[in-house]
Amino acid sequence: MAYGDAESRRRLGEDIGEKAKESEFATGRDVGRIGDPELVGRCRLELSIREIEGGSPRSFCTSLSTIGVVQSVPLCQTAHVTTGVGVRLQIDLMAPADIPAVVGLQTAFLNGSVVTELGSAFLTRFHAVALQHKASRAFVARDTSRRIVGFALGSVDVNGFNHFMKPRVLPSLVRALMAPSRLALIGNLARMMVEGEPQPPISAELLLLAVDPGARRQGIGGKLVHAMEDAFARDNVGRYRVAVRSHLAAARAFYSALNFEHEQERKVLGRPMLFLTKRVLAQ
Repeated sequence: MAYGDAESRRRLGEDIGEKAKESEFATGRDVGRIGDPELVGRCRLELSIREIEGGSPRSFCTSLSTIGVVQSVPLCQTAHVTTGVGVRLQIDLMAPADIPAVVGLQTAFLNGSVVTELGSAFLTRFHAVALQHKASRAFVARDTSRRIVGFALGSVDVNGFNHFMKPRVLPSLVRALMAPSRLALIGNLARMMVEGEPQPPISAELLLLAVDPGARRQGIGGKLVHAMEDAFARDNVGRYRVAVRSHLAAARAFYSALNFEHEQERKVLGRPMLFLTKRVLAQ
């Protein structure tokens, strides 16, 4: 069967639906690297994936070859997932058009971050530049109304990411710090520059993760983390790191439930920060 025309794509979708019914779920590792420009848009097929085994998160970037339909296909940029409480969720690669919603989500709900405190204008520039870096991996979660209810940003080369970002966001950073209400942040940023990074170095890191409180307890955060891990696996990342404030018990419990391991605790900006790591399963 050729899959280039509309009728063939319709028939392929019907075939996949039948295969999924037979095997209870359609899941697995996709082919290709997420975020590669030549892959984006080449696969528009959206698959509904049911969670099994007590609602534990599953890989949801789906390869048609996994369920025996074709040998291999390019990566699907979109996946639909039904959560354990029956809410249908869509996971997409983050795109420039998503940045206003992502910034709104971050400023409203990701408190305690120096980056967040720099304001919407800085965050808009930050995310725009982040999407340009080749090591960035970014995802958004949408509800049935297409509203973004969560996002995740990570990097497979955090050192290269930081070097890329600094000169490109510096003008926006200076403008943000000129606001009287943010003058106190200057000392915090200066302290960050001399505090150094946790050792030993780990190249991959989950940098930002936020979920709208009104959409929490639906598995959205876990699905964003697993999307990130699938992307990391395609880049042969063996382990990655995440930082969380030590006093945030709910965040610590969330990462513990996803099998993150305690690595170290150190002071960042004068307050305890917990660093966690997790192994990435090879594809």
